[in-house]
Amino acid sequence: MRAEQLIGKLAIRTKCAAQTGDRSFTDRPVLIVGACDSHIKYFNPDWPKSKERLLGDNFADDNWISYDCLMFLLTPARSGAVNLSDV
Repeated sequence: MRAEQLIGKLAIRTKCAAQTGDRSFTDRPVLIVGACDSHIKYFNPDWPKSKERLLGDNFADDNWISYDCLMFLLTPARSGAVNLSDV
């Protein structure tokens, strides 16, 4: 899913950045404040007194998922393993 579709929601990356191999944002969700093809504006809810920050174009790809959706897919009530590339 593209970050543009997740504006106003908590999101987490499903894969590392293709150009750099950077695995940032694959372990904790961030709040997507704004996004376009060249950058993503986000807020980290875990950091006290956090400010909005920008991610470059290497993160503006299809490798984002809604954190709420991910938590639903990983609940014990669902049977079978979930492959994040299928989401």
